[in-house]
Amino acid sequence: MPCSRKLRSAGCLIGVAVVCWVTIAGGSTAHAERQAPTLAGKLQIEWSESAISEIGGRVEGTLRFRKPGVAEEAHLGENGYVALPADGLFNPAQGTISFSIVPDWNGDDGKAHTFIHIADSPCHVTVFKTENGLLRFTYRGRSEAYTACDMDVSQWRAGDRHTIVAGWRPDYRGALWLMLEVDGRRIYASNAVLFSGAPKTIFVGRRGPNGQPAQAWIGSLRIAPEPPSLPYADGPKEPVVARIDYGVRQPLRRVHDCTTIWNSRQRPLPFDVGSPEYRLFRQAGFRMVRLVAFSEGWLWGTRVERDEAGRLVTDFSDFDRLLDVFLSAGAEPYMRLAYHTPSALVDPSIPKTERAYAPPADLELWDELMTRIVRHLVVERKVPVRYWVTALNEGDLPVGRGQADPETIYRLYERTSRIVKQIAPQARVGGPALARSTDAAGNPSSMLVGFLQYCREHRLPLDFLCFHAYRRAHPRDYEAVTRAIRAAVEKYYPEKASAMEYVLDEWNQWARTAEQDNEFGAAYLAASLHYQRRAGLTKSSIVSFNHFLPVEQEGVTLVEHTGPFSRSADSPVCFEPGTFTCGGAARSGFKLHPPNGTGTYSYCRAEMDVPAEGDPHLEVATGVVRLPVAGDGCGFQVWADDGKRNEKLLDVHVRPDQWTTHRISLAAYAGKRVRMEFRTNSGLNGKSTADWAVWGDPRLVVTGRDGAATVAWRLLAHPERAVAGARRESVKFHYDDQTIARYSGLPLIKGYVVTTPYFVWVMHNRLADAELGVSLPGEDGILEDDSGGLTATGDENRVVLMLWHFDVLRPQPRRWHLELTQLPWEATHLRVREYRIDREHNNPYTRYVREHQDDNGGRYNLDTAALEETSRERIALHQGRASLDVTLPNMAVSLIEISPE
Repeated sequence: MPCSRKLRSAGCLIGVAVVCWVTIAGGSTAHAERQAPTLAGKLQIEWSESAISEIGGRVEGTLRFRKPGVAEEAHLGENGYVALPADGLFNPAQGTISFSIVPDWNGDDGKAHTFIHIADSPCHVTVFKTENGLLRFTYRGRSEAYTACDMDVSQWRAGDRHTIVAGWRPDYRGALWLMLEVDGRRIYASNAVLFSGAPKTIFVGRRGPNGQPAQAWIGSLRIAPEPPSLPYADGPKEPVVARIDYGVRQPLRRVHDCTTIWNSRQRPLPFDVGSPEYRLFRQAGFRMVRLVAFSEGWLWGTRVERDEAGRLVTDFSDFDRLLDVFLSAGAEPYMRLAYHTPSALVDPSIPKTERAYAPPADLELWDELMTRIVRHLVVERKVPVRYWVTALNEGDLPVGRGQADPETIYRLYERTSRIVKQIAPQARVGGPALARSTDAAGNPSSMLVGFLQYCREHRLPLDFLCFHAYRRAHPRDYEAVTRAIRAAVEKYYPEKASAMEYVLDEWNQWARTAEQDNEFGAAYLAASLHYQRRAGLTKSSIVSFNHFLPVEQEGVTLVEHTGPFSRSADSPVCFEPGTFTCGGAARSGFKLHPPNGTGTYSYCRAEMDVPAEGDPHLEVATGVVRLPVAGDGCGFQVWADDGKRNEKLLDVHVRPDQWTTHRISLAAYAGKRVRMEFRTNSGLNGKSTADWAVWGDPRLVVTGRDGAATVAWRLLAHPERAVAGARRESVKFHYDDQTIARYSGLPLIKGYVVTTPYFVWVMHNRLADAELGVSLPGEDGILEDDSGGLTATGDENRVVLMLWHFDVLRPQPRRWHLELTQLPWEATHLRVREYRIDREHNNPYTRYVREHQDDNGGRYNLDTAALEETSRERIALHQGRASLDVTLPNMAVSLIEISPE
């Protein structure tokens, strides 16, 4: 039976490669995973050009087979790849891709290799190995919405066989969950946004025609509509009976009361005493604040320079002003001391990209800098700093890229820790502040093991172990990573295990979508804090309280020239005509390198007279030249201004790959003089590294009556007449999904909006100091199905309860029956007040984005934000016992205060 693209419910096997598709009848996308697809049949064919062409695909180049005449595995990469039709094979709502692989390379080869790539720029679904040894499954549904699963494969060796499975499926909200399985190990990621494009091709063996060749044997490729399973509770949701015993008490460990402050060189003091942000900081009850002693990036602290004689110069004025704000708020500094190596201490011959983790050229100057900072705080300022992070920040990332040496990071930790202990013997020192301390299976990373072994071998002080963890799919994953790190300490530094403290000093959901700021984000963060407390963390620092971006700014032209110009010593912006190669194809055009930062762009403007007839349209290609240094792509826009309106005609994001051609109708401007403007920005992240953005031969084309196309205008004919430069856009704050993405999702306060998750910390601040005994179907207040939790606290005047409900598969509400015992009060009745975060309550996202309520003259809730009471009632108290029933919707948090009348 032939395999045809007309078969909508057939399956095809390509060299033990199965390609399956189905049409799911009925039901919404959100419930598509509940449908059981039926495959009408399967056809087994070989990895061959004829077999692949039968399903509408093609072979580019030459396929090699591991065994002559047996097409079970094909070698794909530089010499050949396969292109399959996406239509009918790729279901963006749910599906699974699986294959076997035998690489030619080691996992730490420093190169990227792509196995599967489905794209309609900027959207793509890709399975590939990164340059720093991670196997990554990416699902980018929109340009600003990027979700990925990463698994460390740096230990892979050439010739070894592995199996990879990547899958995606919606939860009850329609948000997508991702699953990546490598050799039987699984990890998950949440909140991917449904693919908004219409891809035409599935590339197997390359990232497009010329990008990142797989250089591997690939077999057993299967693309199927079946969604992966999720390891979370499903089925009936039974009511919960929980008992709270006032007579069982212990001190509440306030893991939650720490946050990270963001500032920058331009805004060293993000807010001052008496500001709304200062009030909000105190209202949330943060008793510890994570500060950076020095940094030369977007964080800022002490200014570090060298004078003409080479002597060290330090200026503490900005740092002292920042410190004074938080000391006045009653917050204890948690000090990031050795954040990176100052450029003033590094050999200038070292490339800029490698200086932050390079060894100081003069170690005595490093010691002098560390000594100055510690003495300034402890001796001169007499600030009681208990916690000092004395390791370079996330050193495992540059090590993975081959830009740093682990031994350098370990030795700097040794020197810095000893300096702190000499000046402040009672202070605690810690590290290694890694981005990834464990792999998907909970095994410690090589750098964590190396750090612990180095500390033990050299008998170094190590009072706390700090680590980072972002984007965990489920809140319980924070407990898993904490327990894995504790196990590593017990194995590799057992002498320290009993007294070791653990600090998660960077964490957050880190979604660039609505889920970061709505009830989902609040429930996720509240649940995560409960798991972190159960895991035995000392502190966790949410990143971040605020953001360093200016809330509003005026637009300004940064540079402008008439005609071509090259980059300068202090700006990468340029307008350079020439011939450029993207994806192996050369075109004439011009390079328009963008400036660094969000809200900025480079531009090239030229005027044209649009003919009144002949279907006038603009033809242009966009591309990004692939360079040895990896870039994250650029944004390309075309604007047309006829004096009455300024309209955006094109808006795409392009990554280093082949050219993309565009045909843009100009019929609306027929017979008019129009100023065309071609803009390039550095993308959502604002990083312009390697952004060689090129525009391929922009031209105005008309069609004659005989059907022949004529070029009526070409920008490259007179580039000297074009006006080019760079501009920073004016920014007026408006709270919407794009703003959440622009602020990277992370901050609790975004511009003038105090977000929904902020109130989780306000709730925690209202908990009493004593934790009460809780009995329920689970452990330490967390239900055994991981969908909810209860924390009970009390003092002599009240009982304060916190409930959370986070269930990814079951949307139904949860009923709680709460029984309180051994209450000490003589009253006959109790007052009950509830403060709830859900879709309808204490939810600025609903107020401003969903319902478009009044934004208070653009100030939103910055000046007025406070936790609002949502209900109150009166219950009976008899012989120290009382009971209460609560129904909590899914994705919700509730704080309940109970006191005697």
